Amino acid sequence: MIFERIRTLFANEHSDREISARSRDVLKQKYSVIYAIGDVHGRLDLLRQLEAKIVAHEANTGGPKLIVQLGDMIDRGPHSAQVIDHMLSRTPEGWSRLALAGNHETTLCDAMSNSTIFERWLGFGGMETLGSYGIGQREIQSAIGNPRRIADLVQASFPPEHIKFLFALPLSISVGHAVFMHAGGRPGVSPDAQEEKDILWYTGERDDTRSDGALVVHGHEIVPEPEIYSGRINVDTGAYRTGILSAVRLASDAPPRVLNTSTDV
Repeated sequence: MIFERIRTLFANEHSDREISARSRDVLKQKYSVIYAIGDVHGRLDLLRQLEAKIVAHEANTGGPKLIVQLGDMIDRGPHSAQVIDHMLSRTPEGWSRLALAGNHETTLCDAMSNSTIFERWLGFGGMETLGSYGIGQREIQSAIGNPRRIADLVQASFPPEHIKFLFALPLSISVGHAVFMHAGGRPGVSPDAQEEKDILWYTGERDDTRSDGALVVHGHEIVPEPEIYSGRINVDTGAYRTGILSAVRLASDAPPRVLNTSTDV
């Protein structure tokens, strides 16, 4: 099976645990400023523009600085493979870059071992992602219903470091009272008790205010402009179809502030 074949690509680093298990990371590092970027969906051009704007805005800010990508880096847009290359590239001095699993990344990982999910994923943005790896329509059609062919396509076209990156993405990242997770989760449930499916897929009613003091920062659900509440922030402005990629700036000495690729808010 492809899952076993993929496992061998990085077995040395993951021999003591199941590679499909996704962590919920708690960072002890204190940051002078954190930016959370919404769903990129293969728009490398917008990601580069926004990161450049972020770095320029903080040119005079000292201390360690962090950029968190809230998941759904791939699918729908034209440059998913190149977005992952960017995520793996060196960050500007003084900056760290982390990323979360979104429902699109986890669907791709599931599609690698399940031909039914593979076919579903193709209509979910997977065609564009495979195209970004140089896989043509004829090759894609030949893989439908054939797990062995899927394995061959992935091993031939996806760099091992990309596969490792996709399988290692955490479900959530907590820094102080801020909790970053792709879809935000269900209302009335603490961040650490959220089920994986709700961290990745939830849409519906939200906790705009919270009694537990947490601030949940998420994407996944497209909004015309970022939503900022005392207990929740959503920064997914539908970059792949609107051309606007947004981020929120979090710092202890200032209220949240939105930056995007078109204007500052």
